[in-house]
Amino acid sequence: MTFTDREAKIWTAERARSRPVRIPVLVVSPSEEDHWFLRKTLKPPAFHVRSARRLSEAEPLIRKARIPVIVAECDLGDCCWKDLWRIIEASGGFPRPRLIVMASGAGERLWSEVLSLGAYDVLERPFDRGETVWIVTDAWTEWLREEELAAGPKARAARHGVD
Repeated sequence: MTFTDREAKIWTAERARSRPVRIPVLVVSPSEEDHWFLRKTLKPPAFHVRSARRLSEAEPLIRKARIPVIVAECDLGDCCWKDLWRIIEASGGFPRPRLIVMASGAGERLWSEVLSLGAYDVLERPFDRGETVWIVTDAWTEWLREEELAAGPKARAARHGVD
């Protein structure tokens, strides 16, 4: 079977898209249990988890690195998730990282506040492994879609090897 040049480019692009990707995730929490659970749940090679215990550790990573998904504890000790959200908004990166807020007994008020301010979702304790993977992957997929839309048609085609 022989491919035309165009068919070969399409096949190569599809093959490249089907390769496993590493989803960068930043976990911001003072709780070792949160870090342990998320590292055990969001395993390589699909995920690359980085950790920060405080907002001061997370801020330089957010400003310098390209992190599409941030999972943060609602109460960060001397501050809260809203302070982290302000840093994300001020970083000016596009697309903006998707913030998932972790909380125990998250009520409707927290859910409403998280979503109305623009964060992505709430992950409620006790955590479920499947739900955690799904929420993080969905947040990354939305971030990636926004990145590709911002890149424009020519950049998307070049990235995927299609004319």
